[in-house]
Amino acid sequence: MRGSLIKQHGKWYVIADVGFKPDGTRDQRWIPTGTSNKTEAEEIHHPRIMEEIRGGVSQSNNKLTLEEYITNKWLPHIYHKVRSSTYDTYVWATKNHIIPALGKNPLKKLQPLAIQFFLDSYKDEMIKYNAHLLKTERMIATGQDVAPMDKPIGATSVKYIYNVLYQILSYAQQKKIIIYNPCEPVDVPEISEFKLTQYDEEQMKTLLGSVVDTEICIPVILAATTGVRIGEACGLRWSDVRDNETLILVRHALNWVNDTIIANPVNKIIWHYGKLGLRPVKSRQRLIDLPDLTIDTLKKARQRYGEMKNKNGSAFNDFDFVWCHDDGTPYSPDHLYEEFKELLETLKLPAIRFHDLRHSHATILRDRGVSMETICERLGHFASSYTHKTYAHPTKNTQKVAAQAMNSVLVPSSQKS
Repeated sequence: MRGSLIKQHGKWYVIADVGFKPDGTRDQRWIPTGTSNKTEAEEIHHPRIMEEIRGGVSQSNNKLTLEEYITNKWLPHIYHKVRSSTYDTYVWATKNHIIPALGKNPLKKLQPLAIQFFLDSYKDEMIKYNAHLLKTERMIATGQDVAPMDKPIGATSVKYIYNVLYQILSYAQQKKIIIYNPCEPVDVPEISEFKLTQYDEEQMKTLLGSVVDTEICIPVILAATTGVRIGEACGLRWSDVRDNETLILVRHALNWVNDTIIANPVNKIIWHYGKLGLRPVKSRQRLIDLPDLTIDTLKKARQRYGEMKNKNGSAFNDFDFVWCHDDGTPYSPDHLYEEFKELLETLKLPAIRFHDLRHSHATILRDRGVSMETICERLGHFASSYTHKTYAHPTKNTQKVAAQAMNSVLVPSSQKS
Protein backbone atom coordinates (compact mmCIF):
# COMPACT_ATOMS: atom_id res chain seq x y z
CA MET A 1 0.00 0.00 0.00
CA ARG A 2 1.48 3.27 -1.11
CA GLY A 3 0.94 6.82 0.06
CA SER A 4 2.34 10.18 -0.92
CA LEU A 5 2.12 13.75 0.37
CA ILE A 6 0.76 16.70 -1.56
CA LYS A 7 0.06 20.29 -0.53
CA GLN A 8 -3.26 21.84 -1.44
CA HIS A 9 -4.65 25.22 -0.31
CA GLY A 10 -1.83 25.59 2.24
CA LYS A 11 -2.43 22.17 3.93
CA TRP A 12 -0.74 18.80 3.45
CA TYR A 13 -2.70 15.70 2.43
CA VAL A 14 -1.81 12.03 2.27
CA ILE A 15 -2.85 10.42 -1.03
CA ALA A 16 -3.19 6.71 -0.29
CA ASP A 17 -3.83 3.81 -2.66
CA VAL A 18 -6.32 1.63 -0.82
CA GLY A 19 -7.01 -0.90 -3.64
CA PHE A 20 -8.77 -0.95 -6.98
CA LYS A 21 -12.20 0.12 -8.14
CA PRO A 22 -14.53 -2.31 -9.98
CA ASP A 23 -13.39 -0.87 -13.29
CA GLY A 24 -9.76 -1.76 -12.46
CA THR A 25 -8.50 1.75 -11.76
CA ARG A 26 -6.67 2.62 -8.54
CA ASP A 27 -8.81 3.66 -5.58
CA GLN A 28 -7.12 6.71 -4.04
CA ARG A 29 -8.11 8.60 -0.91
CA TRP A 30 -7.14 12.17 -0.02
CA ILE A 31 -6.68 12.27 3.74
CA PRO A 32 -5.98 15.64 5.43
CA THR A 33 -3.07 15.79 7.90
CA GLY A 34 -4.41 19.04 9.37
CA THR A 35 -1.05 20.80 9.21
CA SER A 36 0.74 23.24 6.93
CA ASN A 37 4.16 22.15 8.25
CA LYS A 38 5.87 19.75 5.83
CA THR A 39 8.18 18.20 8.44
CA GLU A 40 5.27 17.50 10.78
CA ALA A 41 3.26 16.03 7.91
CA GLU A 42 6.17 13.78 6.83
CA GLU A 43 7.39 12.61 10.22
CA ILE A 44 4.17 12.39 12.25
CA HIS A 45 0.96 12.36 10.26
CA HIS A 46 1.99 10.42 7.13
CA PRO A 47 3.25 7.36 9.13
CA ARG A 48 0.23 7.52 11.44
CA ILE A 49 -2.32 7.67 8.65
CA MET A 50 -0.68 4.86 6.69
CA GLU A 51 -0.53 2.69 9.82
CA GLU A 52 -4.20 3.38 10.48
CA ILE A 53 -5.14 2.41 6.93
CA ARG A 54 -3.18 -0.86 7.17
CA GLY A 55 -4.86 -1.58 10.52
CA GLY A 56 -8.31 -0.97 9.09
CA VAL A 57 -8.89 2.28 10.97
CA SER A 58 -11.57 4.46 9.42
CA GLN A 59 -10.36 7.69 7.84
CA SER A 60 -13.73 9.38 8.22
CA ASN A 61 -14.47 11.83 11.03
CA ASN A 62 -10.87 13.03 11.19
CA LYS A 63 -12.13 16.22 12.84
CA LEU A 64 -13.98 14.36 15.59
CA THR A 65 -12.84 15.85 18.91
CA LEU A 66 -12.34 13.95 22.14
CA GLU A 67 -15.23 15.92 23.67
CA GLU A 68 -17.59 14.96 20.84
CA TYR A 69 -16.52 11.34 21.03
CA ILE A 70 -17.02 11.14 24.82
CA THR A 71 -20.34 12.96 24.80
CA ASN A 72 -21.92 11.39 21.71
CA LYS A 73 -20.29 7.96 21.57
CA TRP A 74 -18.66 6.67 24.72
CA LEU A 75 -21.00 7.88 27.47
CA PRO A 76 -24.15 6.64 25.65
CA HIS A 77 -22.37 3.32 24.99
CA ILE A 78 -21.35 2.83 28.63
CA TYR A 79 -24.63 4.04 30.16
CA HIS A 80 -26.39 0.66 30.17
CA LYS A 81 -23.28 -1.36 30.98
CA VAL A 82 -22.49 -0.03 34.48
CA ARG A 83 -24.34 0.83 37.66
CA SER A 84 -25.77 4.34 37.86
CA SER A 85 -23.34 5.29 40.64
CA THR A 86 -20.40 4.23 38.46
CA TYR A 87 -21.81 6.12 35.51
CA ASP A 88 -22.08 9.24 37.67
CA THR A 89 -18.37 9.01 38.50
CA TYR A 90 -17.59 8.65 34.78
CA VAL A 91 -19.56 11.84 34.13
CA TRP A 92 -17.67 13.57 36.97
CA ALA A 93 -14.29 12.54 35.55
CA THR A 94 -15.11 13.47 31.97
CA LYS A 95 -17.17 16.65 32.41
CA ASN A 96 -15.08 18.19 35.20
CA HIS A 97 -11.58 17.10 34.24
CA ILE A 98 -10.91 15.29 30.94
CA ILE A 99 -13.07 17.41 28.63
CA PRO A 100 -12.01 20.85 29.99
CA ALA A 101 -8.33 19.91 29.60
CA LEU A 102 -8.25 17.72 26.48
CA GLY A 103 -11.71 17.89 24.91
CA LYS A 104 -10.82 20.20 22.01
CA ASN A 105 -8.12 17.85 20.70
CA PRO A 106 -9.07 15.87 17.58
CA LEU A 107 -9.36 12.28 18.80
CA LYS A 108 -6.96 10.91 16.20
CA LYS A 109 -4.31 13.49 17.01
CA LEU A 110 -4.35 13.16 20.79
CA GLN A 111 -0.72 12.66 21.82
CA PRO A 112 0.74 10.96 24.93
CA LEU A 113 2.61 14.15 25.79
CA ALA A 114 -0.65 16.13 26.06
CA ILE A 115 -2.07 13.50 28.41
CA GLN A 116 1.14 13.50 30.47
CA PHE A 117 1.02 17.30 30.85
CA PHE A 118 -2.64 17.04 31.85
CA LEU A 119 -1.94 14.53 34.64
CA ASP A 120 1.22 16.28 35.81
CA SER A 121 -0.77 19.49 36.29
CA TYR A 122 -2.54 17.86 39.25
CA LYS A 123 0.79 17.13 40.89
CA ASP A 124 1.80 20.78 40.39
CA GLU A 125 -1.46 21.92 41.99
CA MET A 126 -0.93 19.67 45.01
CA ILE A 127 2.65 20.94 45.46
CA LYS A 128 1.35 24.52 45.48
CA TYR A 129 -1.41 23.59 47.94
CA ASN A 130 1.00 21.85 50.31
CA ALA A 131 3.30 24.87 50.24
CA HIS A 132 0.30 27.11 50.98
CA LEU A 133 -0.60 25.06 54.06
CA LEU A 134 2.95 25.14 55.38
CA LYS A 135 3.13 28.92 55.00
CA THR A 136 -0.30 29.62 56.48
CA GLU A 137 0.66 29.71 60.15
CA ARG A 138 3.73 31.88 59.53
CA MET A 139 1.59 34.35 57.58
CA ILE A 140 -1.01 34.46 60.35
CA ALA A 141 1.70 34.96 62.94
CA THR A 142 3.06 37.96 61.06
CA GLY A 143 -0.38 39.52 60.64
CA GLN A 144 -0.84 38.77 56.95
CA ASP A 145 -4.24 37.86 55.58
CA VAL A 146 -4.25 34.34 54.18
CA ALA A 147 -6.34 33.92 51.05
CA PRO A 148 -8.25 30.62 51.10
CA MET A 149 -7.12 27.96 48.63
CA ASP A 150 -9.29 25.10 47.47
CA LYS A 151 -7.77 21.68 47.97
CA PRO A 152 -6.96 20.01 44.63
CA ILE A 153 -7.95 16.43 43.95
CA GLY A 154 -5.67 13.76 45.42
CA ALA A 155 -3.67 10.84 44.09
CA THR A 156 -6.57 8.38 44.11
CA SER A 157 -8.78 10.70 42.06
CA VAL A 158 -6.02 11.42 39.53
CA LYS A 159 -5.45 7.68 39.04
CA TYR A 160 -9.19 7.20 38.57
CA ILE A 161 -9.34 9.95 35.93
CA TYR A 162 -6.45 8.29 34.09
CA ASN A 163 -8.25 4.92 34.18
CA VAL A 164 -11.43 6.46 32.77
CA LEU A 165 -9.49 8.13 29.94
CA TYR A 166 -7.72 4.82 29.25
CA GLN A 167 -11.11 3.07 28.95
CA ILE A 168 -12.41 5.76 26.61
CA LEU A 169 -9.43 5.51 24.27
CA SER A 170 -9.36 1.70 24.42
CA TYR A 171 -12.93 1.64 23.17
CA ALA A 172 -11.97 4.02 20.34
CA GLN A 173 -9.09 1.70 19.45
CA GLN A 174 -11.38 -1.34 19.56
CA LYS A 175 -13.76 0.38 17.13
CA LYS A 176 -10.89 1.17 14.72
CA ILE A 177 -11.22 4.92 15.25
CA ILE A 178 -7.60 5.20 16.44
CA ILE A 179 -4.69 2.82 15.80
CA TYR A 180 -3.27 2.85 19.35
CA ASN A 181 -4.12 4.08 22.83
CA PRO A 182 -2.08 7.23 23.60
CA CYS A 183 -2.50 6.51 27.34
CA GLU A 184 -0.20 3.49 27.03
CA PRO A 185 3.17 5.28 27.44
CA VAL A 186 1.87 7.80 30.01
CA ASP A 187 3.07 7.66 33.63
CA VAL A 188 0.53 8.47 36.34
CA PRO A 189 2.34 10.94 38.65
CA GLU A 190 2.96 10.15 42.30
CA ILE A 191 1.13 12.80 44.31
CA SER A 192 1.97 13.38 47.96
CA GLU A 193 -0.91 14.94 49.85
CA PHE A 194 -0.46 17.12 52.92
CA LYS A 195 -2.17 15.42 55.82
CA LEU A 196 -3.23 16.84 59.13
CA THR A 197 -0.53 16.29 61.73
CA GLN A 198 -1.47 15.89 65.34
CA TYR A 199 -0.23 14.44 68.60
CA ASP A 200 -1.88 11.44 70.18
CA GLU A 201 -2.85 11.47 73.86
CA GLU A 202 0.55 10.26 75.11
CA GLN A 203 2.46 12.87 73.11
CA MET A 204 0.07 15.56 74.31
CA LYS A 205 0.63 14.52 77.93
CA THR A 206 4.40 14.70 77.41
CA LEU A 207 4.14 18.19 75.93
CA LEU A 208 1.80 19.58 78.58
CA GLY A 209 3.82 18.05 81.39
CA SER A 210 6.99 19.70 80.12
CA VAL A 211 5.67 23.12 79.10
CA VAL A 212 4.41 24.17 82.56
CA ASP A 213 7.56 26.02 83.64
CA THR A 214 8.38 27.59 80.26
CA GLU A 215 7.73 31.07 78.92
CA ILE A 216 5.13 29.78 76.44
CA CYS A 217 3.18 27.75 79.00
CA ILE A 218 -0.04 29.80 78.75
CA PRO A 219 -0.60 29.81 74.95
CA VAL A 220 0.46 26.16 74.51
CA ILE A 221 -1.93 24.94 77.22
CA LEU A 222 -4.71 27.15 75.83
CA ALA A 223 -4.26 25.80 72.29
CA ALA A 224 -3.93 22.18 73.38
CA THR A 225 -6.95 22.20 75.70
CA THR A 226 -9.34 24.54 73.88
CA GLY A 227 -8.27 24.47 70.20
CA VAL A 228 -7.72 28.23 69.93
CA ARG A 229 -5.60 29.52 67.06
CA ILE A 230 -2.20 31.17 67.55
CA GLY A 231 -3.53 34.74 67.26
CA GLU A 232 -6.44 33.93 69.57
CA ALA A 233 -4.10 32.50 72.23
CA CYS A 234 -1.90 35.60 72.08
CA GLY A 235 -4.89 37.95 72.02
CA LEU A 236 -6.77 36.57 75.02
CA ARG A 237 -7.43 39.27 77.63
CA TRP A 238 -8.48 39.03 81.26
CA SER A 239 -11.81 40.65 80.47
CA ASP A 240 -12.59 37.53 78.43
CA VAL A 241 -11.70 35.07 81.19
CA ARG A 242 -14.97 34.36 82.97
CA ASP A 243 -16.50 32.60 85.98
CA ASN A 244 -13.40 32.28 88.15
CA GLU A 245 -11.20 31.13 85.28
CA THR A 246 -13.52 28.29 84.21
CA LEU A 247 -14.57 29.83 80.89
CA ILE A 248 -12.96 31.92 78.16
CA LEU A 249 -14.70 34.03 75.51
CA VAL A 250 -12.77 33.85 72.26
CA ARG A 251 -13.51 37.01 70.28
CA HIS A 252 -10.17 38.66 69.39
CA ALA A 253 -6.91 37.72 67.68
CA LEU A 254 -3.52 39.43 67.95
CA ASN A 255 -1.53 39.92 64.74
CA TRP A 256 1.19 42.04 63.20
CA VAL A 257 -0.17 45.27 61.74
CA ASN A 258 1.11 48.35 59.96
CA ASP A 259 -0.24 51.87 59.49
CA THR A 260 -2.19 50.88 56.36
CA ILE A 261 -3.92 47.97 58.12
CA ILE A 262 -4.72 50.16 61.14
CA ALA A 263 -6.12 52.98 59.00
CA ASN A 264 -8.44 50.72 57.00
CA PRO A 265 -11.78 50.48 58.86
CA VAL A 266 -12.48 47.13 57.18
CA ASN A 267 -9.83 45.54 59.42
CA LYS A 268 -11.64 46.72 62.60
CA ILE A 269 -8.45 47.13 64.63
CA ILE A 270 -9.71 47.78 68.17
CA TRP A 271 -6.28 48.16 69.81
CA HIS A 272 -2.71 48.51 68.59
CA TYR A 273 0.68 48.97 70.15
CA GLY A 274 3.76 49.28 67.99
CA LYS A 275 3.43 46.65 65.27
CA LEU A 276 0.86 44.53 67.09
CA GLY A 277 -2.87 44.94 66.68
CA LEU A 278 -6.01 43.32 68.03
CA ARG A 279 -8.95 42.61 65.78
CA PRO A 280 -12.20 40.60 66.03
CA VAL A 281 -11.87 36.92 65.11
CA LYS A 282 -12.95 36.10 61.57
CA SER A 283 -14.80 33.01 62.76
CA ARG A 284 -17.71 33.33 65.15
CA GLN A 285 -17.13 34.21 68.80
CA ARG A 286 -17.36 31.27 71.16
CA LEU A 287 -17.47 30.53 74.87
CA ILE A 288 -15.27 27.57 75.85
CA ASP A 289 -15.36 25.53 79.05
CA LEU A 290 -11.90 24.86 80.46
CA PRO A 291 -10.37 21.67 81.92
CA ASP A 292 -8.67 21.73 85.32
CA LEU A 293 -5.12 22.15 83.94
CA THR A 294 -6.11 25.31 82.05
CA ILE A 295 -8.06 26.69 85.03
CA ASP A 296 -5.04 26.24 87.32
CA THR A 297 -2.73 27.78 84.70
CA LEU A 298 -4.94 30.88 84.37
CA LYS A 299 -5.28 31.30 88.14
CA LYS A 300 -1.47 31.36 88.47
CA ALA A 301 -1.20 33.71 85.50
CA ARG A 302 -3.71 36.13 87.00
CA GLN A 303 -1.79 36.15 90.27
CA ARG A 304 1.47 36.83 88.41
CA TYR A 305 -0.20 39.62 86.40
CA GLY A 306 -1.16 41.37 89.64
CA GLU A 307 2.35 40.95 91.04
CA MET A 308 3.95 42.44 87.91
CA LYS A 309 1.48 45.32 87.98
CA ASN A 310 2.29 46.14 91.61
CA LYS A 311 6.03 45.74 91.08
CA ASN A 312 6.29 48.00 88.02
CA GLY A 313 3.79 50.65 89.09
CA SER A 314 3.30 53.40 86.51
CA ALA A 315 5.78 51.70 84.16
CA PHE A 316 3.43 48.77 83.75
CA ASN A 317 1.27 48.75 80.61
CA ASP A 318 -2.10 47.54 81.82
CA PHE A 319 -3.26 46.25 78.44
CA ASP A 320 -5.12 43.33 80.04
CA PHE A 321 -3.37 40.56 78.05
CA VAL A 322 -3.22 37.15 79.72
CA TRP A 323 0.14 36.24 78.11
CA CYS A 324 2.44 39.24 78.38
CA HIS A 325 5.93 40.49 79.19
CA ASP A 326 6.77 41.76 82.68
CA ASP A 327 5.86 45.28 81.52
CA GLY A 328 2.38 44.20 80.39
CA THR A 329 3.01 44.31 76.64
CA PRO A 330 1.81 41.24 74.75
CA TYR A 331 4.08 38.67 73.20
CA SER A 332 3.84 38.40 69.41
CA PRO A 333 2.52 35.31 67.58
CA ASP A 334 5.82 35.26 65.68
CA HIS A 335 7.75 34.90 68.95
CA LEU A 336 5.45 32.07 70.03
CA TYR A 337 5.95 30.33 66.70
CA GLU A 338 9.74 30.27 67.11
CA GLU A 339 9.72 29.34 70.82
CA PHE A 340 7.31 26.49 70.21
CA LYS A 341 9.53 25.06 67.51
CA GLU A 342 12.56 25.17 69.84
CA LEU A 343 10.59 23.56 72.67
CA LEU A 344 9.67 20.54 70.53
CA GLU A 345 13.31 20.11 69.51
CA THR A 346 14.36 20.20 73.17
CA LEU A 347 11.71 17.64 74.15
CA LYS A 348 12.56 15.50 71.09
CA LEU A 349 8.90 15.42 70.13
CA PRO A 350 7.82 15.14 66.47
CA ALA A 351 7.88 18.52 64.72
CA ILE A 352 4.40 19.98 64.31
CA ARG A 353 3.09 23.48 63.69
CA PHE A 354 1.55 25.42 66.57
CA HIS A 355 -1.73 25.25 64.63
CA ASP A 356 -1.53 21.46 64.83
CA LEU A 357 -2.30 21.67 68.56
CA ARG A 358 -5.77 22.71 67.40
CA HIS A 359 -5.99 19.60 65.21
CA SER A 360 -4.72 17.45 68.08
CA HIS A 361 -7.34 18.89 70.41
CA ALA A 362 -10.16 18.14 67.95
CA THR A 363 -8.93 14.62 67.13
CA ILE A 364 -8.55 13.63 70.79
CA LEU A 365 -12.05 14.89 71.56
CA ARG A 366 -13.46 12.97 68.62
CA ASP A 367 -11.65 9.78 69.67
CA ARG A 368 -13.16 10.23 73.14
CA GLY A 369 -16.65 10.27 71.68
CA VAL A 370 -17.35 14.03 71.80
CA SER A 371 -19.87 14.98 69.13
CA MET A 372 -18.84 16.87 66.01
CA GLU A 373 -21.32 19.60 66.91
CA THR A 374 -19.52 20.21 70.23
CA ILE A 375 -16.10 20.15 68.59
CA CYS A 376 -17.43 22.60 65.99
CA GLU A 377 -18.51 24.95 68.82
CA ARG A 378 -15.09 24.83 70.49
CA LEU A 379 -13.19 25.43 67.25
CA GLY A 380 -15.48 28.20 66.05
CA HIS A 381 -16.33 26.56 62.72
CA PHE A 382 -19.39 27.95 60.96
CA ALA A 383 -20.81 24.48 60.28
CA SER A 384 -20.31 21.04 61.80
CA SER A 385 -20.20 19.61 58.25
CA TYR A 386 -16.82 21.31 57.79
CA THR A 387 -15.63 19.93 61.13
CA HIS A 388 -16.71 16.44 60.13
CA LYS A 389 -15.00 16.71 56.74
CA THR A 390 -11.75 17.83 58.37
CA TYR A 391 -11.65 15.34 61.21
CA ALA A 392 -13.40 12.30 59.75
CA HIS A 393 -10.10 10.46 59.14
CA PRO A 394 -9.57 7.29 61.20
CA THR A 395 -6.80 6.98 63.79
CA LYS A 396 -5.44 4.07 65.84
CA ASN A 397 -7.78 5.04 68.67
CA THR A 398 -10.90 5.10 66.48
CA GLN A 399 -9.99 1.67 65.14
CA LYS A 400 -9.65 0.35 68.72
CA VAL A 401 -13.01 1.87 69.64
CA ALA A 402 -14.57 0.15 66.61
CA ALA A 403 -13.08 -3.20 67.58
CA GLN A 404 -14.25 -2.81 71.18
CA ALA A 405 -17.74 -1.93 69.96
CA MET A 406 -17.87 -5.13 67.92
CA ASN A 407 -16.61 -7.11 70.93
CA SER A 408 -19.54 -5.87 72.97
CA VAL A 409 -21.91 -7.05 70.26
CA LEU A 410 -20.32 -10.42 69.49
CA VAL A 411 -19.47 -11.70 73.00
CA PRO A 412 -22.34 -13.95 74.18
CA SER A 413 -24.37 -12.46 77.01
CA SER A 414 -23.44 -15.42 79.23
CA GLN A 415 -19.78 -14.36 79.06
CA LYS A 416 -20.53 -10.77 80.01
CA SER A 417 -20.33 -10.02 83.71
